[in-house]
Amino acid sequence: DDKGRLWLSTWDGVNVYNGRTVKVYKNDPFDEHSLLDNVVRYIVQEDERYFWIISEWGVSRLDTSTDKFSRYDLANDKGNPFSSSCVSLTIDPAGRIFCSFKGWGVAFYDSVSDKMRPFNISGLNTSSVIKVVGAGEGSIILITTDGSAVRINYEMVPGGDIRVYNLEELLPDTAGLYEVASNDRDVCLIGRNYVYRYSRSKGEIIDSIAFN
Repeated sequence: DDKGRLWLSTWDGVNVYNGRTVKVYKNDPFDEHSLLDNVVRYIVQEDERYFWIISEWGVSRLDTSTDKFSRYDLANDKGNPFSSSCVSLTIDPAGRIFCSFKGWGVAFYDSVSDKMRPFNISGLNTSSVIKVVGAGEGSIILITTDGSAVRINYEMVPGGDIRVYNLEELLPDTAGLYEVASNDRDVCLIGRNYVYRYSRSKGEIIDSIAFN
């Protein structure tokens, strides 16, 4: 992170190495301000103070000034081993936080209410979304269970809600998409046979690489 610490996601919590010692964050069933669950998928830094921990059953927001978590439990059926995984989170250039959870839908983080607020997207079954990634100012890319990719454009409206005003298919289900990776400039959409590179500045897929 910005302070030189190494954050490691594990199947038994989060380990943070500062070059000398390791701090471990885990779920404590008796502490509502502990990590939501210990099977951690990945970590997203919001700013110097806050970190988002994406885990099996939802997301947790760590306030490093207090070492306390706010927890957002997105799973409906913890007894069903197939109802979990596929939790995804991204932060757009304006600092807006979007989250998706297979079978649950797509939401944005409302800092005023400190809640994840689901929103509908006309023409898309949001419960089928398995990945969400920022596509540039005012747009995100969604990967669905059938392996397709769509991009939506959105804007904030009075009352703190999101209005989606455009939905566009970037790649059809034949692409077989199942994973994303990104940096400040590009998004890589990973499918069965190809990796597609989306340019955030150009707003389009600019090339692809075939798996040998």
